[in-house]
Amino acid sequence: MINFLNSGLMHTVDGLYKVLPQEKPSQEKFARSKVISHRGEFDNYSILENTFSAFDSLLDLGVWGLECDIQWTKDNHPVISHDPHLKRLFKSNALIKDLTLLELKNHFPQVPDLEELVHRYGGQLHLMLELKSDSIGLSNPRKDVLKSILNELEPLAQFHFLSLDPDLLMQVDFTPSESLLPVAETNVRQMSRQAAKNNWAGLSGHFLLINNKFSNFHKREGQKIGTGFVGSKACLYREINRNVDWIFSNHASKIQPIVSKELKDYKKRIEEETESSPVV
Repeated sequence: MINFLNSGLMHTVDGLYKVLPQEKPSQEKFARSKVISHRGEFDNYSILENTFSAFDSLLDLGVWGLECDIQWTKDNHPVISHDPHLKRLFKSNALIKDLTLLELKNHFPQVPDLEELVHRYGGQLHLMLELKSDSIGLSNPRKDVLKSILNELEPLAQFHFLSLDPDLLMQVDFTPSESLLPVAETNVRQMSRQAAKNNWAGLSGHFLLINNKFSNFHKREGQKIGTGFVGSKACLYREINRNVDWIFSNHASKIQPIVSKELKDYKKRIEEETESSPVV
């Protein structure tokens, strides 16, 4: 979500929570939490983040949702990329905003566009679409494009928009406010207030920064909480015990099987209890 959370400090904190003992959550709590793969399953060597290669495996894993990032081409097509440039993944100095969609596809075919992504995964995976800030924002042409692409999906049930920029979320006026999710950096208090004031979906951010005070406040407001980045069983247990709704992870292939097993056992238990109940 943010560079700060990728710092040595955050890695140290993540490592600490991996070894702290945590009580195993109830199966009912497991059933309420949803795992979201952050940019897919990738190593950025053989499989690049935010590509179909990173997302395809999520279907077999049984992951509830995928998180991806939206940038805009020169001709106002939304494409999937965390960075506004292509240097980190493709060793190119090109900026996405300086390329047309056709040029991008010709030179960097691994970069998906949003329409392709929706056709490929819409209705199968919940789409958490992070809008990235730029100098233009959501102009009317861009709004029309997003609205058209997402037309067949149901907001809240099948997709949400995320953003680090609350001003950008305020520009989204073609979908219910409850489908908008702010992502907090160190400005948790500010984002929390914005979320409550604007009746947004809730609040998301690093699990260390979204403490129980903020979580309980938004629960009372009827909103949801999303935290990242869960990478271990202990951290997963902690977040589920805190009634976190959306669990973002860079390691969904490790996290989802834990959840899936508990859900399978929970379903079996319910079926057995139903069968053993006396008929009135």
